[in-house]
Amino acid sequence: MRFVTYDLDERHGFGTFLLGKVLGSSLKEGDLVKALPLGNVSEVKETWIQDIKTTYIGPGNHGSVLLRNMDKSTLEEGIVLAPEQLDYHFASLVRARLLILEGSFVPGSSVIFHCGTSYTTSQVLKITKILKKNPKYKKLPRDFEGRITIAFKGELIEVELTLDSTIVVEKFSDFPELGRIILRHSGQTIAVGIANDVIRVS
Repeated sequence: MRFVTYDLDERHGFGTFLLGKVLGSSLKEGDLVKALPLGNVSEVKETWIQDIKTTYIGPGNHGSVLLRNMDKSTLEEGIVLAPEQLDYHFASLVRARLLILEGSFVPGSSVIFHCGTSYTTSQVLKITKILKKNPKYKKLPRDFEGRITIAFKGELIEVELTLDSTIVVEKFSDFPELGRIILRHSGQTIAVGIANDVIRVS
């Protein structure tokens, strides 16, 4: 189970509700959850769908959640709730399949990595494969000492990226909403894709 928070709602006399979507399995009143990335543990006090109080929010549904005794200062957009017993390890490296939308893509460059409702700066470690080449650059040499040096707009590639801070990233095959990636640079969306694999900090 994951609950992806995309907004906060301060309700006078009640507290701060997390607005988001449930993935995987249901989120129920009384569940103990871990708020990632900080890792604070709390109990689900209330669940709501629209303006109706419920006892759970089913997978795929949007709703709002009130946590018991959670410090308001730790609540923010981008929080992901996970089961309390989950021994969660954050991504140190993401292997992704990307479609380049703008410009060129070079190992060593810095980009803004968006996933779910969170983002961080990220470094392009290497391009591991070009799955579909832009015909315009099909004959251009790309390899240097066994490494791919550049990829261009319109190409489908596989890359490895390192993340500069802790955000929740999941394999697309496990949780699609947390495995979709958008890369931005200088205010432009330069690539979109999915996380094929996530190597986690031990």
